Amino acid sequence: MSGQIDLYDLIMGESEFSVIWYSAYQFLDAEFTEGPLEGKNPQYAPDHMLRTGLIVQKENEWKFAALVTHLSDHWADDANTVNATANWEIPAYTVLDLTAEFKVWSGQVGGIDSDVWMLCGLNNALDENYFSRVRANGIDPANDRNYYVGLRAEF
Repeated sequence: MSGQIDLYDLIMGESEFSVIWYSAYQFLDAEFTEGPLEGKNPQYAPDHMLRTGLIVQKENEWKFAALVTHLSDHWADDANTVNATANWEIPAYTVLDLTAEFKVWSGQVGGIDSDVWMLCGLNNALDENYFSRVRANGIDPANDRNYYVGLRAEF
């Protein structure tokens, strides 16, 4: 289930300025019903996943976004292994990512309308400890808080 709405347009009427709220939710009730894994949950099958956020923008000039992703606890293996030497349960986590884009130049290149945008972002802004990759010898933690800066050219 997902949707989005421009809150600014809803209240103020259509304009080049937007405040968009979007959300997507997934409910998954996954379980093996037969065989040696009967009653276990498949790997990478959280019961709940929610992605929601706000995008605030002035059309063709700048954009700020905040994205929240939440996953309920789930398993990194089909056997749902927890023993003295291994724990393949991935705990629930919530991650906040922030991004910004600004147009820094607009003009023509070789007779073609062109724009250059500056991009920047802060991933895992709350520095959440969570797991994103499974290897044969265990679960790797996801990246700590990190950032990026870049340019995007449009021709």
